[in-house]
Amino acid sequence: MAILIENLIADELRKSAPDLTKESGQGFIMPIEGRLGSGFGPRKHPIFGTMRQHNGVDIGCVRGQPIWAAKAGKVLFAGWKNGYGNVVLIEHEGPVVTVYAHQEEVNVSSGYRIDKGEVLGRCGSTGWSTGPHLHFELRSGGEAKDPMIVLPG
Repeated sequence: MAILIENLIADELRKSAPDLTKESGQGFIMPIEGRLGSGFGPRKHPIFGTMRQHNGVDIGCVRGQPIWAAKAGKVLFAGWKNGYGNVVLIEHEGPVVTVYAHQEEVNVSSGYRIDKGEVLGRCGSTGWSTGPHLHFELRSGGEAKDPMIVLPG
């Protein structure tokens, strides 16, 4: 199942990779209210203790707090995926995919068309997580990009 999801992401994102900037990323909102924790880039993994690439940003939140779709799109996957725990993947125009991981509760299913700002799940600490937070990724052309290039603020 994990390989299938990875292949799905890679195939969809290789089609056409937009050049993402604050301007091209207009229309994105913050997926949750909270304090930015770990940023994008190399870091010492909090569980494994080794240096690894962190492919997203972590936003601290209260367990059960609503998580919103950062932009309208189609849910590609909603369910359990190893280290991500309960995770939702949304495809947006571009194609760009956003990833919302470590959720306590997922409120959408694959194929669902979601609006910007619609609740897709609830903050939690599932998968490889050390406490309640949202791990948020932005993927374009099959590659992880720093989500802060499109998020407001």
